[in-house]
Amino acid sequence: MTERLAEIETRLSSIRELHGIVSAMRGLAAMRIQEAERNLGSTRAYTDIVRNALLRVINLMPETARTPAARGRETAGIVIFGAEHGLAGDFNARVIAVAGKPDRDLLFVVGTRAATTCVERGLRVAWSCAMATHVGAVTTTARRISEELYRRFSRGDVSGIEIVVAQFGGGTRSTVTRHKVLPVDVPPEALGRGPPPLVNLPPMRLIESMLEEYLFAELAHAAMESFASENAARLATMQAARRNVEEKLDELTTAARAVRQDEITAELLDIVVGAEAAAERRQQGG
Repeated sequence: MTERLAEIETRLSSIRELHGIVSAMRGLAAMRIQEAERNLGSTRAYTDIVRNALLRVINLMPETARTPAARGRETAGIVIFGAEHGLAGDFNARVIAVAGKPDRDLLFVVGTRAATTCVERGLRVAWSCAMATHVGAVTTTARRISEELYRRFSRGDVSGIEIVVAQFGGGTRSTVTRHKVLPVDVPPEALGRGPPPLVNLPPMRLIESMLEEYLFAELAHAAMESFASENAARLATMQAARRNVEEKLDELTTAARAVRQDEITAELLDIVVGAEAAAERRQQGG
């Protein structure tokens, strides 16, 4: 019985240590969500500013450039924002499912764990990079992706760029969406609206620079959304793990108490039996 109690106490010690690790990861995920939430408004506002500026100069483009001739099946670049690390539940599975299994399209995967999952599922990854693991690295990550994508878009490797990202919905919620970034959809009301702005650069050079900046802005906002959503998924996973650990702690604590009670009862019985035997011997001796 003593050996069983020692075994239970050893397991309790290990699970208490695990509880501490899970609690720390839960707190870290919650902190990162708060950091991302504080930045999401800024990245969305910047994307809107760049898009609106792009629409203002769209009238500077030749009409033939605004409405390119339709061509056959083209190759799109699909950017999947996934998780960099594990313990995020089904986060990667959800974004990969929305991306589907492309035929001619090229997959650009952001997130080491997400890229590994894609390969395991038989998807061909054209390019991948690590996902930012803290808010300060989001813009650097977005710039790296933007440069690679725009280089391929400019030389015609891809005819368009789409983003698959889990948009943060608050708490531990997120919704996976897929939307086109390039070519930019120009609403009819933007064409011919007011006089074109005064510019100091050749129109096509200006528009090209703004397209590149717009791509970066969209990717930066998507990366911030994904960063928040990944940590929301991890928070949900850690909350579930914490509940399971606490249930196991309660179970083992109850078991330890029962074993201690059995030991005490056994010792009391030994004492009582011993006392009775001693009393009988005294009576017999007397």
